[in-house]
Amino acid sequence: MADLIEPKDVDIITQSGEKKTFVFSKIPYWACREIVAQYPLSAMPKIGDYSLNEAMAKKLFSFVGIRLPTGDIVRLNTDAMVHNHVPDILTGGRVELGMIEYQVGFSVTERLSTFLSDSVRNLTTSISKTSTQSPDV
Repeated sequence: MADLIEPKDVDIITQSGEKKTFVFSKIPYWACREIVAQYPLSAMPKIGDYSLNEAMAKKLFSFVGIRLPTGDIVRLNTDAMVHNHVPDILTGGRVELGMIEYQVGFSVTERLSTFLSDSVRNLTTSISKTSTQSPDV
């Protein structure tokens, strides 16, 4: 696998409060496009596809590394590497979200929150208009 693109050391606090340093990397265009397009939607409850989401998370982690004492970077590109270096679900989630944000250059949680709020508001308005236009049954 090619070298990491624009590697960046990022400190993540684990669920137990320990600081772990991961090396984030920019993801090449086609792989990044696939992850950014499929990852969020495949994680949505009831409509998502867990198998697809897991595959996208594994692809995402293949562009994350850990720095060895020698300075070399080893990628988390196998289940064993992830299990050995990601101690809990909170840490894993922070790495995944941090990587997505590193790719797109903005806070995904802020944008997602705004998108969901706007969607609920639009849906509520649409339902309200539809119910006032429909004759009573």
